[in-house]
Amino acid sequence: MSDLYLYIYDISKGMAKQFSPMFLGKTIDGIWHTGIVAFGDEWYFGNDGINYCQPKGTILGEPNEIIHLGRTELNQDDFLEIIRQMSESTYKLGSYNLLEHNCNNFSHDLSLLLVGKPIPSHIIDLPKEIMNTSIGPMLRPLLEQAVDPISSNGEIKIPKYLNINKQKTTEQAATEQATTEQASTEQTLPSTAILFKPSVI
Repeated sequence: MSDLYLYIYDISKGMAKQFSPMFLGKTIDGIWHTGIVAFGDEWYFGNDGINYCQPKGTILGEPNEIIHLGRTELNQDDFLEIIRQMSESTYKLGSYNLLEHNCNNFSHDLSLLLVGKPIPSHIIDLPKEIMNTSIGPMLRPLLEQAVDPISSNGEIKIPKYLNINKQKTTEQAATEQATTEQASTEQTLPSTAILFKPSVI
């Protein structure tokens, strides 16, 4: 079990709110990046796929806001299995798109899966809000080529679900090898020796 938190960051550091009325004709409070904190790590999605760090461990520093989303009854292994499945389907490496498939979409979907609660609509709807301004259509080609601002921060790690799968695979291989060796030994023993084979504890 784990509490679930939404960490919200304004990657514009206040500049969106200051300059959006001039450029967009309306006020945009921030350009939002979000991550989900669960089981002691902060999970997010970007150009590098699904990744994680210590809470507040990205180059964005302190979040502007933290929202408690709820509590999941899943254990950590089940949680990591969900992350693995998402990384192999909807949130594959290279599928990031700033306008339509970004970190906030990931946070939204993960929150729905774990606690059945969406993230705030003003975050998930921000790209649509910008595109609906008079200058939005002109910005689209530029924004579609934009990369996630925290993807190349030198903190990329092997996701924990890959480590767990590797450990399980190693353990399974060791078990299979031991079973094979035991079966091979039994086949080479004389039939009379099998009667006196010591018990395996």
